[in-house]
Amino acid sequence: MRSKKNRERARELGLDIDDIRGFEDFDDLKAQVDPDPVEEFLSGGEESVPEEGAPAEQIDDIYSAPRNEELVGEYEDDYDDEYDDEYDDEDYDDEYDDEEYDEEDLDDEDKPRHRVGKIIIVVALLALLGLVGYRVYDHFIADGGAAENSAVTVKVAVASEGEIYVESPITAKVEAIQEAAILPVVAGKVTSVNYKEGDYVKKGAVLLTVDDTQAKAQVEQAKAAMTQMESAVTQAKTAVEQANTGVEQAKAMLDVAEADFERYKTLYEEGVISQQQYESAQLQVTNAQAQYANAQSQQVTAQAQVTSVQAQADSAKAAYQSAQESLSYYSVTAPISGYLTSFSATTGGVVGQAVVGNIADTSELVVNTTVSEALTGKINEGDIVDVYISSLNETVKGTVTTFTKVPAPNTVTYPITITIKNPDSDILAGMFVEVRVKSDYKAYAVKVPSDAVMIKNGEPIVVTVVDGLPVFNTVVTGIDNGEEVEIVTGIKKGDVVITSGQQYVREGEEVNIAN
Repeated sequence: MRSKKNRERARELGLDIDDIRGFEDFDDLKAQVDPDPVEEFLSGGEESVPEEGAPAEQIDDIYSAPRNEELVGEYEDDYDDEYDDEYDDEDYDDEYDDEEYDEEDLDDEDKPRHRVGKIIIVVALLALLGLVGYRVYDHFIADGGAAENSAVTVKVAVASEGEIYVESPITAKVEAIQEAAILPVVAGKVTSVNYKEGDYVKKGAVLLTVDDTQAKAQVEQAKAAMTQMESAVTQAKTAVEQANTGVEQAKAMLDVAEADFERYKTLYEEGVISQQQYESAQLQVTNAQAQYANAQSQQVTAQAQVTSVQAQADSAKAAYQSAQESLSYYSVTAPISGYLTSFSATTGGVVGQAVVGNIADTSELVVNTTVSEALTGKINEGDIVDVYISSLNETVKGTVTTFTKVPAPNTVTYPITITIKNPDSDILAGMFVEVRVKSDYKAYAVKVPSDAVMIKNGEPIVVTVVDGLPVFNTVVTGIDNGEEVEIVTGIKKGDVVITSGQQYVREGEEVNIAN
């Protein structure tokens, strides 16, 4: 019986197990298998095994040397029984019967050589597997045993004292402290554009102008009307002054007439003057009173005229100011200082009463966010917090400017505003930031790297190194921020602690410190 598998393997080696004559050329076999175990088996002793790097003539001598017939015979019997049991298959039998060679066709002289060929292949494979197993044992078991006796390599750090805290990150977005839309008040054709998007502008800077021809004409008309009314006011005031003078003169004439009448009355009663003279003096008083009353009336009229003309003048002045203000609308100015975050106006284009851009003041930025109930007792207005900007890989300081201790509508979180100084304008509005609020803090604490603490039998353990030997210390931990751990009791400042490899050390056995 011959297996197809063995035939294919032989062909890969350049041999043909169906033809014992395939073993006549030992060069093919020597090129594929390790000769050491094969030659030792064939020669029957270790003294015949060639040394490493032996010439081909020595190998040929071994292959042609007398065989150890006792070993060969014993192996052939065992191998034939095992081979026949394993490959006793009708499919292989049928296939093999169709092959060119048949064992029955072989000469009696060639049959033993055919079996020897099979033995050589099997022994070579077994020897190769044994060599691999030995090397595996030598590398993993022997070397491991040697390492088991060497010192464990560890890394260490020194327990320090200082502040330790836990930060609670809050992700939010920064906003400009002030933003304003650029909105033309009037519609018209754009005659000039003085800035572009991204420029920094100061408050009041003229961003664009709109055709103001008609507006200027209206201003001139309003100015003329105002000037005319101002002249009328001047004239009315002059009339008032004249009326005032007339009143004064009429009063003086009245006073003279009344004095003369009193004197003439006395003389008349004494009989010095006639009745005609007395009545004439009385008539002069009456005329003076009439003139005084008329002067007073003119004075009132003049004052009323001044009031009326002054009102008209004020109206004209207001119209002029309104025209001037309307004219100013044709120059669109920056409402605040900041950067033009958008600006779409173009020279020759038309604008209406619609937004053409936006300006943002980023000299300061704000973060409007909320915090959970657990952090409300940790935050106060005026607190300084760290703000990390991931896009810049930078951490800046922020100030809590407002903190509302009333939850936002329909939530259980509390609004908070944090202001950030931005003098260099490196931080842009819209960037995402991480506000780091210190939820637990201690100013002075003994602390070690978090990797130095391990759990053993349910208790936190820190392994220290004393005189080159590890010592296991049960500790009580406090604040743990993932990088450092507060040690309340168990070790002290300055102790050398193991941060890596402490799981493999044994108390009292020396360690090797890598750092």
